[in-house]
Amino acid sequence: SIHSTLQNRFYDEKMLTIEQAVLSVLFGTLAFIVFVVVKGHLWPLYWNTPWDLFTTWALQAGDIVRLRIFNKHMVVISNPELCKRVLHTNLKNYAKDVGFTYGPFMPILGSGLVTSEGALWKKQRLLVSAAFRVEILDDIPAIARRSVDRLSAQLEEYRGSSVPVEMFTCFRHLTLQVIGEAVLSLPPEESDRVFPYLYLPVMEESNRRVLEPWRSYIPTPEWFRYKKRLRQLDTYIIGLLKLRWTQRLSGEHKPAASKDIVDRVMDAIPEGEWGAAAQRQLCYEIKTFVLAGHETSASMLTFALYELTQNKTQLDKG
Repeated sequence: SIHSTLQNRFYDEKMLTIEQAVLSVLFGTLAFIVFVVVKGHLWPLYWNTPWDLFTTWALQAGDIVRLRIFNKHMVVISNPELCKRVLHTNLKNYAKDVGFTYGPFMPILGSGLVTSEGALWKKQRLLVSAAFRVEILDDIPAIARRSVDRLSAQLEEYRGSSVPVEMFTCFRHLTLQVIGEAVLSLPPEESDRVFPYLYLPVMEESNRRVLEPWRSYIPTPEWFRYKKRLRQLDTYIIGLLKLRWTQRLSGEHKPAASKDIVDRVMDAIPEGEWGAAAQRQLCYEIKTFVLAGHETSASMLTFALYELTQNKTQLDKG
């Protein structure tokens, strides 16, 4: 009986110690999360437009603003001379933050020009430089004009109706058509078939992960859809690249008088270097072209149209 009593007391005390340890860990973790989130700048950035907030802080604090998201410390600079120092004159002292800043977009950007550094960056910059000669600009206005004409014809169907039109979505599709034709010679119907259903959802999820980083780790249904779409997008692009390379070797591919960007890049790839690694790298570069070109242009067009709607005098001039 005495032995049983002591044994029960021992187990009770042992369980109490375990409970205390678990509670200590839970409260410690909660306290850390509260400290990092509340004391850092995550909540203000989450509930406000980040760029507007950065502007407000810069106006209040000056050329350099220091902020923290979780355990990451960052600096916002708003002085042109300081920007020049970081991006040009003292570039070697600064590394690209692929782990945090670019983190949510790494499945898209991979080891492309935006994220690579050193020898790889120099190699890729030399490779794609052939695609960015000034002559390529001669083709863009005609491609853009055809896309604008198509969009104008679609919008005519809504003239005089009260049906709202999501212009940002229209402009995103327009810019994707321009990029698809300039980079891969894709017809507009093919761009509309692929990019809105594979690329845009991946991009939207990546944008959400910037201020909701837990989305990268929790296996929700959207997490699995993101993985699936990304695989399908990569498979689609690499399939186009393989077909183009094979057709070039066989003579089946007859580029137009003005080559697209992929043709120009492939001209610079030695035949012996073509393989899975080159295909993957070129896939990253193409996704980089798409990311860098469509989002900024679509946003600019949307805000420009909004400003015109607020200024009837300028709108009437159109």
